Amino acid sequence: MSCISKSKYLNFVVCPKKYWLSCHNPSVATINEMNESLKLQGHEVGEMALNLFDQIDNAKRLKPDGSLDIGEMLNCTQDLVLSNCPAIAEASFSNKDVFCSVDILKNNFDGSWDIYEVKASKENKPEYYLDIAFQKYVLTECGVFVRQCYLVTLNGKYVRSGEIEPDKLFIKEEVSNELDKYIVDIAANVAEAQSIHALSQLDFELSKSCTGCDFFAHCTKALDKPNIFELYNFRKKIEWYKEGVVTFLDIWNKKNKLEKLTDIQYRQIEHCIHTLPIYIDKVGLQAFLDNIKFPIYFLDFETLSTAIPLIDGISPYEKLLVQYSIHILYKGQDTLEHKEFLADESNISLRLLAEKLVADIPLDKGSILCYNAGFEKGVIKAMAARFSDLQAPLMNICTRIIDLLKVFRQGYVYNKEMGGSFSLKSVLPALIPNNPALSYALLDAVHNGVDAMQAFLSLNQLPKEDRVPLRESLKKYCALDTLAMAVIYQELCSMLV
Repeated sequence: MSCISKSKYLNFVVCPKKYWLSCHNPSVATINEMNESLKLQGHEVGEMALNLFDQIDNAKRLKPDGSLDIGEMLNCTQDLVLSNCPAIAEASFSNKDVFCSVDILKNNFDGSWDIYEVKASKENKPEYYLDIAFQKYVLTECGVFVRQCYLVTLNGKYVRSGEIEPDKLFIKEEVSNELDKYIVDIAANVAEAQSIHALSQLDFELSKSCTGCDFFAHCTKALDKPNIFELYNFRKKIEWYKEGVVTFLDIWNKKNKLEKLTDIQYRQIEHCIHTLPIYIDKVGLQAFLDNIKFPIYFLDFETLSTAIPLIDGISPYEKLLVQYSIHILYKGQDTLEHKEFLADESNISLRLLAEKLVADIPLDKGSILCYNAGFEKGVIKAMAARFSDLQAPLMNICTRIIDLLKVFRQGYVYNKEMGGSFSLKSVLPALIPNNPALSYALLDAVHNGVDAMQAFLSLNQLPKEDRVPLRESLKKYCALDTLAMAVIYQELCSMLV
């Protein structure tokens, strides 16, 4: 009989197959770098939340390999409970069926305890109640009387000023009355999960919850490709899959399905099945390019978005601009001028960055091209609101931004190699293949936005002499984004010659 942890139980409620795979074959999960980054931030938030309590003992114990020592955590928790300590972090409980660790267990000194579940989120989500309900169930099964349960989330209105103030950073919400409707199903769910755990294999139909799952690639690996799950921006994938419409050929052979596709979706299928050459809407592309004025500034930002604000004036998860790259193309020239800025990791100054950006992009001179420009526009507007004396030049930059992504989202250009993605990292090799100078994979240490965020955050943990190579890697990555846009622009222009 298996002992079901909180994370395994939550997996079961979402999808029994996800639960089974997480128990028997966890290595087939696809590593989501963003999720891994959020987990790290979750640990930091959990540590910060301990400061909400004047006196707290930590029951967390690790094995030499760094994994949790569950046995020692259970023993330590029992000792702390018997010693009547005021609060316990990572308080751990188990019987033969279930196990959980509680973020913070507070002693009421009347024989009862309160559960505090800490989330690195600004929102109150229904799945959090399920999480806390499982903990209350486990503690009750172990003979612990739980009086009240609290959900601890981040205060989105908190603005850092000096040292972090935990009482202001966090919001504590008493949620005990929300738990009964979740607790009532736990015993039956645990019994079913244990039955499923005993199976040598498990097959389940795909559902809407599957598309965001780490096991999605594994669960769909047997499907013929290309299939409906590769179709661009299509929202009825599961519905059509259940109707037996799975491959592109399945869709192509059903006129009533083809009629429901957008032009881009239709073109994706058509080009794939018939191996058609690149599609170019010359009228649409020409109109787009006609709006671009020289000199052209290809602009890309790299930001941090941390649960615990890094500097004064910042709120939880507010985008903090730390780096930009600009490639400039002048009329009649083929060579590009490059400008860049990377913040000092030990003294991040938004003011300095804003001043440098305004200096690097003069007023009313040329167009500014970004990729998925809503991101850059949002960051610039936030800076303009922060620095009133720089508002005019910053908003001037904002109004001159043109989104290069529009070319592909509007269907002016399509190459079957783009597949179901119009991201910069998909479009670039599709239009300009086999060019090592434009390869993200060949970069040293930073290959994507998540890598960039983690690399910058890690700089302060390194000796100063070891920071230089990593800072150079950050610069190379950001510079490749703007170089890629410039090369794509030039390629688009050549399509009209």
